[in-house]
Amino acid sequence: EVRLNTQVTPALVEKMKPDVVILALGGAASATEVPGGSGDIVLDRGDVQAIFAGHASKKGGSLERFVSYLGALFVRYLYKPSVLRWLLRFSFPFKKRVVVVGGNFAGCELAETLVDRGKKVTITEESGRLGSDIEITHRWLFLSRLRKAGTKMFKEAKVTEITNKGIRISHAGSTEFIEADTVVGVGITTNTGLAQELEGKVPELHLVG
Repeated sequence: EVRLNTQVTPALVEKMKPDVVILALGGAASATEVPGGSGDIVLDRGDVQAIFAGHASKKGGSLERFVSYLGALFVRYLYKPSVLRWLLRFSFPFKKRVVVVGGNFAGCELAETLVDRGKKVTITEESGRLGSDIEITHRWLFLSRLRKAGTKMFKEAKVTEITNKGIRISHAGSTEFIEADTVVGVGITTNTGLAQELEGKVPELHLVG
């Protein structure tokens, strides 16, 4: 049996009475695990994937949700790379000032795409190195292009709060507020919440990724 569009909760698992539960949940977006992380200006990996799959965002006011709905219709029925590039020039799903939380390959690639579409982009990375998972030559070229485009990049920067005006980071021994209309979390942390809730409630439990 395969169930789609179903949120797995401890109550659902207990109702099914399985002998073995195997969890392959992937990671959780790190940007959402701070005060304000569920705010209207925040998009995580799941939000972006859903939007690009043709599902409208439920965040924001009525006008923003309507724009998201129209954009989702375009993606669902007229999808091709040129349509997506065209949509990114507008406020769907990223507005003018974007902070990308996570400076790995995914974050740098997203930042470059958004800069090319006319967005003002800032990247924050908790570690001391941007693009650490990119081959060294490509990393140098990547970061060089981003700098030339005016992208602000912060290393060793921890997000401490997200508001509807932007994000606050702890950086170089002080705090700094970065104004933003959209915050995108591409950083990943261990996602063990459901496993902890199921501990002791099922006969056998395994985490595989």
